[in-house]
Formats: sequence, structure tokens, C-alpha cells
Amino acid sequence: MHAYRNTREEKRAYYDQLKFISREQVAASFKRRLQLEGNIELWDKTLLSSINEKALKEAATIWPLNSHKSPYNKSFGEGWYEFYKQYFYCPSFFDLAIWQTVDGVDVLQGLCLGRPSRKKEHLRIFRLEKNWADNRMKGGINAPVLACAERYAQMLECKRVVVKKGLDSTFESIYGYEPYDLHGGYGEFISKELM
Repeated sequence: MHAYRNTREEKRAYYDQLKFISREQVAASFKRRLQLEGNIELWDKTLLSSINEKALKEAATIWPLNSHKSPYNKSFGEGWYEFYKQYFYCPSFFDLAIWQTVDGVDVLQGLCLGRPSRKKEHLRIFRLEKNWADNRMKGGINAPVLACAERYAQMLECKRVVVKKGLDSTFESIYGYEPYDLHGGYGEFISKELM
């Protein structure tokens, strides 16, 4: 049994390192691009990290206070603890917390959870939520979320990233996601094929 734990811990460490590398590459790419465009304030003082206890606590306590500003009029709030537990068992799961320092305070701007299919054919985004407070991220969270998911999926050698249709309409119009038939999936899906 001890050897199994070590193997699982080694797998988790390996995938954690891949997620870290994907976040670092995306952050560097965004900073370069925004500096060239002169829009660095959209990304200023932003940190991409794994989801941790601090992020889960902020999602559960702070986000529900502003959920009335959401077009869905709700927040997953405390549900993020349950979502996170559902995915944590899988060492290769995808998680992302987006933090931004606003007026000297670290503000959780977004959370995302997903996991690759068993054969690593695709990485599926299951949960995504953004901060609806007045101090929310000016540039939005979709671009960094999708860029991190796509980069991590490439590192896993997945063929595509799959998202439930309706999560956000800009995925299709701006980010190039197209309708996808996910066998065994409930609902409609969109995906982006990776090179």
C-alpha cells in the first residue's frame, strides 16, 4: 500500500508541475502581448495559481455577496469546496485560481476546474466562475482560463479542450470553439482542436 501512495504522490507532483509550467508560460505570453499593445493594466498584478484553501474560502464567503450582479443571479459559493473534492482525487485534474491585487488587496477573480478524459483525448472544463464584484478583472477571465487549459491539454497531449455550451457565449465567437459531440456527455458541448 505504501508504494501505491508514493506512486500517486509522484503522479500528483508531476501533474502539478505541468500545471505550474502551463500557468507560467501563459502569464509570460500575456504580459509580453499586453506590453506591446499598451494594455498592461488589464493584467497588472495578476497571479495564476492552483486552487487552495484561501481561494475556496473567498469563493464561499465573498462571491455570494455579489452574485446578484451575475446574469445567472447566483454563485456556486460554498459549492466550490465540493467541486474541488470531486476533482482532487484525479492527479491530472485541471484547476486554476486567478488572483489580482486591487488597491493593495488580493482579490479572487476566477476559479476553474476540469479534468482530462481517461485516455487523455480531451481536457474538459466542468466548472468556471468569475468574480462579479465592482473590482472584477478589467480584461475578464476567459482568455487566461482558456489559454491555461489549452496549454495544459497540449502538455498532456490531448487533442482538444471541451466545454459545456452555454458556459459563456464568447468561447465560440471570440476563442474559436465549435460544436462538439461528446459521446456519453449530457447536454451540448463546444470544443477547440489543438495543434
